[in-house]
Amino acid sequence: MNKRLLILILVLAVLIVILITMGILSYINKSIKNYYFPSALVIYVDKNGTEDEIGIIDFSSSTNGKLEITKSGKDADRLKVAWSELTKKSELSYVSEEMVNGTWSMYTLSVKPESKDYKWAIYDNLEREYGFIVKDSEK
Repeated sequence: MNKRLLILILVLAVLIVILITMGILSYINKSIKNYYFPSALVIYVDKNGTEDEIGIIDFSSSTNGKLEITKSGKDADRLKVAWSELTKKSELSYVSEEMVNGTWSMYTLSVKPESKDYKWAIYDNLEREYGFIVKDSEK
């Protein structure tokens, strides 16, 4: 009887470890997915050292994204113009970087609006070309 109880306890312990591991892996997978594939980009301008949100580009239903202005004013108008100019282009270039042999290397990629990397091109262009502050986010 003691042997059966010991085996049962051992099986339960293994199941608990498996369930905990699955939960941790699921959390890590979700965190990685949200980091690399955010569903939105939040656009800010610098107002005297404070980031002031002016818009959100939602990518949850399309790789092309949809701009939503969250605050009116000349910065919002500037964002609308930037968005209009960027979305009229058939292809966008963006600068990315990766670590190779312990050294960061920068390179330029060109992507079309249907590309999964299109949001990163929007992100990069809004910062480099138009001077906005951009952060990735979950919508």
